Amino acid sequence: MTRTAQTLIASTALAILPLSQACADGSTDDGSNIVNNQVTFSDSISHVTVDIGNMWGDYSASSVAGGNSLDVTTMQDTSVTNTQYTQAGAIAADLDANARQVSGDVDLSAQAFCNSASISTDPTSTQVYSAQECHASDPSTLVNATVQDVGGNVNIAASSIGNSFEEDTNAPQAPVQNYQLNDSNLAATVNSSVWNVKGSVSVQGAAIGNSAQIIHYNTGS
Repeated sequence: MTRTAQTLIASTALAILPLSQACADGSTDDGSNIVNNQVTFSDSISHVTVDIGNMWGDYSASSVAGGNSLDVTTMQDTSVTNTQYTQAGAIAADLDANARQVSGDVDLSAQAFCNSASISTDPTSTQVYSAQECHASDPSTLVNATVQDVGGNVNIAASSIGNSFEEDTNAPQAPVQNYQLNDSNLAATVNSSVWNVKGSVSVQGAAIGNSAQIIHYNTGS
């Protein structure tokens, strides 16, 4: 297979319409009041198999499986209440990739998660309450990769996360309450063979039960 531009191959599996996105930009005088409730009981499985060679440009392939996902972006006063519950039998993302003779970069990744929430606001005041519970049996990722003869960098990663919460704001008043419960077994596995690479090589595997990142910054105004 020959390509002269960037190639992206991705597979995403999210069960029972789990992706919610809210975006507001000063649409009301009272600000935004966002309430999100998500529940997933079914399996979420993603399988990707790719083989590519003799390519000019960058090459990217990913496999993603998730239970519930929320993405909120507002530019006004905001109140967010987020509740996510996952009790699936399996959440699994697998990627089998062969890449050879690629002139640019090679990026290969697999990600599996129960619940994910990202909230970004730019208001005078904001308040956030988030509760996430992961009761899936085994969120897992597996990457099998063979990479050779690459002119750029090579990045290979597998990550499995029970609950993930991110919130950032520049509001002077910004109380946050975050609750996370995970009782699932997590696994992230990478099997890779890499050689003849001109740039750098990065291989990573991460299995995380609960992850939270909260950033509050002052704009100086």
